[in-house]
Amino acid sequence: MFESIKLKLRKAAKAVLSHRILYAALSLSHIWAAISTGKFEVYAPMAILYFLLAR
Repeated sequence: MFESIKLKLRKAAKAVLSHRILYAALSLSHIWAAISTGKFEVYAPMAILYFLLAR
């Protein structure tokens, strides 16, 4: 029984980590888009949102 709970917790931890990595990558891509295009008002809010979700 405890092994089953451990396995479920381990899977959940991996899912959270993968989402954090995804949101961090999205944040960086939006920062790069804001810098390269100069459209900070378009890309900066989403970059901030993804950064906060990654934390």
